[in-house]
Amino acid sequence: MTFLVLGGFFLYSPYSMSAGCLSLDIAGTKGAGNCTGIIDGVGYFGGAFAAWGAGVMSDKLR
Repeated sequence: MTFLVLGGFFLYSPYSMSAGCLSLDIAGTKGAGNCTGIIDGVGYFGGAFAAWGAGVMSDKLR
């Protein structure tokens, strides 16, 4: 349980800070929602592309 709590704290905290505080710094109070959506969307696209890329590399290097 301790490692689960520590893992969540050390992994989710930087993500929350980047999505929340960075979007406020970039877009201000009026555009923070759109900026957060763009930041999250790019992250989700990168995660999907990384999974696809790992599969392609696995097939080519086999």
